[in-house]
Amino acid sequence: MKPLNKPPRALAAWQRRFKAAIKGQAAGADELDLLAGPGPSANERFGVYRDAYFARLRDSLMEDFPRLYEAVGPKAFASFARDYLSLYPSRSETLFDLGNQVLAYLGDRPELDENSRLFALALRDTAELRSFLAPDPDLEEVAALDDVATFGDAMRLAPHPSVRIVGVGGVTWLSWRGPDGLGEFELTSPQTRLLDAIGEARPLSQLGLDPRVSSWDENELQALIAGWIEEGILCALKPAV
Repeated sequence: MKPLNKPPRALAAWQRRFKAAIKGQAAGADELDLLAGPGPSANERFGVYRDAYFARLRDSLMEDFPRLYEAVGPKAFASFARDYLSLYPSRSETLFDLGNQVLAYLGDRPELDENSRLFALALRDTAELRSFLAPDPDLEEVAALDDVATFGDAMRLAPHPSVRIVGVGGVTWLSWRGPDGLGEFELTSPQTRLLDAIGEARPLSQLGLDPRVSSWDENELQALIAGWIEEGILCALKPAV
């Protein structure tokens, strides 16, 4: 491989060309000349960089969209990744942003709609990723589990910041990041109304008056709330001062 000996401005221009070639454009004479040497051709050497770059992005998308990957298989997913990246190339220093436009990409496909199975899987994958990246709750606001019982009706409830709720095809899914890692389950209609009623930091005394909760058996409601607090779906917050 030849040493790079170019003035700064020429170097910057060369780096832009090299980057463009790595991302799929045909390598120019300067780029190929830099990689010239004995053994494999310069074009083959350049292909190593290009293939490694694509593989890294493809594998990142596979990790972020496991349900979609499992549904379509390796070959179809690789084709999807290549087409997606040609339309939405990586522009961020973090790979967590790479799949931000996957739902937009799928939504633009005429053979798919928001009720399609693949769109639903991608929606759930996206919600799970957002749960993973969500911040932790304010520890100064959160009550210790041992103190929850002492607060009574003054205790406030709020969904954990990682909670994401998505609905597609008549099914509502909740994903969150709990003490044991990421979780997901299908919400029932009463559970969905309960979460709507909880809102943001509502005291239990107000929650019991909400008509969306009136159909719940009191003991069943208390058991569900306690379970959701333990699993990290809800945060038990200290009473407002």
